[in-house]
Order: sequence, then structure tokens, then C-alpha cells
Amino acid sequence: MRRPLLMAGILACAMLLLLSYSDHQSIRARLAMQAQQSRQARAQENLQGSADERNLIFQYLPLYLKLLDRGFIGEERRIDWIDALRNINAQHKLFGINYHIGAQELCNLPFKLATGRFLLHCSSMKIEMPLLHEGDLLTLIGALDNDQLAPFMLRDCVMARTNVAAIDRLEPSLNVSCELDWLTATEPVRGKS
Repeated sequence: MRRPLLMAGILACAMLLLLSYSDHQSIRARLAMQAQQSRQARAQENLQGSADERNLIFQYLPLYLKLLDRGFIGEERRIDWIDALRNINAQHKLFGINYHIGAQELCNLPFKLATGRFLLHCSSMKIEMPLLHEGDLLTLIGALDNDQLAPFMLRDCVMARTNVAAIDRLEPSLNVSCELDWLTATEPVRGKS
């Protein structure tokens, strides 16, 4: 009779050990599943973030390429500006345009402008030209704006009458001196900011 009791005790201990092992394995499996679900959630977030980035790139790429093509992003294109002035002078039959372009500097604007990681540069240009009438100045500014060049900000214009009384002749009766800033944006060099 002892033997069956001993066997029952051994079986009960074995059952307890198996139940304990099974419970331990169940807890490990649950923890492993939670860790896997957490990794999957992070991967899903990364995937969604990548999709959002891709959508932003597709949304803004045409505008970025247009700004790149106009010369706003990248190195300044002084030759294009000078060619535009020559072409405008010839096309609109103006009386000549004198210009001076200053050194390119980081812009110090009187207002806040969000440029992201880009650095905004200004190249000041002084333009002097004789005018038949005030409309010639508007023609120049409009043509510069329409020529698909880098954007510019007109800072100041001073107009003065010449001493020549050319009311009935096609000669300039005004002189104008304008200052403007050509704007270009560049990405900072890696390692500098």
C-alpha cells in the first residue's frame, strides 16, 4: 500500500513540476509576444513616418526643382542676372542700365523668415539708369520679376529729373538709382552651422 501512495506522491510532484514549467513557459511566451508586438508597432510607426516623408517629398519636389531651376537654391548666378539686364535693356529699348553687384553675404532681414536648414544669402545690386518716364522703371522691375531669375527684394529707389528739358524729344528726362538684394539659399556645409 505504500508503494501506490509513493507513486501517487511522485506523480503529484511531477504534475506540479509540469504545471509550474508550463506556467513559466506561458509567461515567457507572453513576454516574447509583447516584445514582438512592440517591435512591430515601432516598425509600423517607422514605415508610416517613411510614407509621410515620401509624401512630403513628392508634394514639395516640383516647387524645389522650380526654385533650383530659377537659381534661388544653390550658387548665385550673377551671369544670368547681367544677361537679363542686357536683354531687358535691348527688348524694351531702354537707355542703358549701369549696375554694380556687391559681395554675397548672409541676409540680415528686418523680419523673421523660416528657412529650415537653408542659409539665406543676399547679394546687393545697385542699378542706375536714365528714364524717358517713370514707366521705364516699372518695366525694368516687372521684366526682372518675369525673367524666372532668383527672387530679389527692392530696397530703395531714388528718382531725379535731369536738367535737360526733353519734353518733346525721345531723350531721358529722369535718372533713377535703385538698390536691390538678390536672394539665394544654400544648404550649410556639413560640419559647419
